[in-house]
Amino acid sequence: MKIKILAVGILPAILAGCGSSGGDGDDGDFEVSSGIIDGVELPAGATLAEFPDEVQDIIADFRRINESGDEVTMPTGSAMYAGDFAAAIEDDEGNLGAYLTGDLNVEASFDTLEVDGGVSNIVATDGDGNMPSVANTLVVDADIDGSRMTGSVSGDLLIEGTETYEVFANLDGAFAGAEAAEMLGVIEGQVTNPDNSVDQVSGIFTGAKQAAP
Repeated sequence: MKIKILAVGILPAILAGCGSSGGDGDDGDFEVSSGIIDGVELPAGATLAEFPDEVQDIIADFRRINESGDEVTMPTGSAMYAGDFAAAIEDDEGNLGAYLTGDLNVEASFDTLEVDGGVSNIVATDGDGNMPSVANTLVVDADIDGSRMTGSVSGDLLIEGTETYEVFANLDGAFAGAEAAEMLGVIEGQVTNPDNSVDQVSGIFTGAKQAAP
């Protein structure tokens, strides 16, 4: 699976290529993160420092959970998780359309083995640094198998109140820690534009279990 998250403008990839090698390259400094999810290439050093603080924080949280997360034990019942989402939209030639950040809020049922929820408060930044308004949320729908989860992230994003972009991406994630204290994952899919052209979307997410009310 190829995953490539871009930042705004001329900045290089946030994350590129599950299963590819890390190290320095033409696109900047990268290191492979392997652990719960193997072979995820993440930016490092000067490359990482170029990204907005909020995106750096999401990358750091993903790396921490993936590489240093405690051994997972799976609970029963259900739990709410809150966290962060970052993704990018690009065309087939790798040209950036926009990158997205948002708040992840999902409920995991460990009895019915389902994860349901969404990504809200989505902020878009296009390739010129503009921040068009975004309405609606993305729906998260996944099945739990052991400590892993697979499913989708989908929905219609309304940009500037007039243009609808249809998002559908596959989700591959996992739980970490005692009683599944945290989650993380990657997404990859497509965006159908208002003119019916199709772009690619890919991203990462992290989440932490919330205390029961």
